[in-house]
Amino acid sequence: MQDAVTICMCTFRRESAFAALDSFSGLEGTGELPVEVLIIDNDETDALQTRFEAYAANFPFPLRYVHAPARNISIARNAALTHARTRWLAFIDDDEVATPDWLKHLAMARNRTDVVIGRCEAVYGPDLPAWVRACDFHSNRIRGNPTNAYTSNALIDRDFLLRHGIRFRIELGRTGGRTLFSSGRSPRLGDASFTARMQ
Repeated sequence: MQDAVTICMCTFRRESAFAALDSFSGLEGTGELPVEVLIIDNDETDALQTRFEAYAANFPFPLRYVHAPARNISIARNAALTHARTRWLAFIDDDEVATPDWLKHLAMARNRTDVVIGRCEAVYGPDLPAWVRACDFHSNRIRGNPTNAYTSNALIDRDFLLRHGIRFRIELGRTGGRTLFSSGRSPRLGDASFTARMQ
């Protein structure tokens, strides 16, 4: 399944995960691009498993649930590496929604790269102060080298990571930050000029 993509969404007690799943139903280009979805639940209990499995019954793509407890996002992301069955993994956060062209543009940008990083545009509610919107701290911006890359909108070559023994760093997994390239081996980085939206 060299061209197939697994959408990986790590979640922890967020109802917004279901809005993210809803957005996947409108993805463009999936007729030519085989897609499956992997939900990695980082809660201590698997209380949401039955809801995700019920949701899967009417979902347009194969959907699997993995329980990876411990309140550590690195453990959840490493579970995605372990349980995915495709070479390419598209990571999106559980408080984001995908624009219709999100996955198509990620896939188009992957030629001769190991990792593709896309922007994430925060959408702020009307009740927040104007300075929050003006400062826009929650949107990610692509700057610097790939060791600073986010996984909130990213396509990663799983084969590259496994070949070089790269895993998400457990010691950084409670910060929610950028926890990947710890092996000293730098990937080839692509920049995809499109956005996912953070709700």
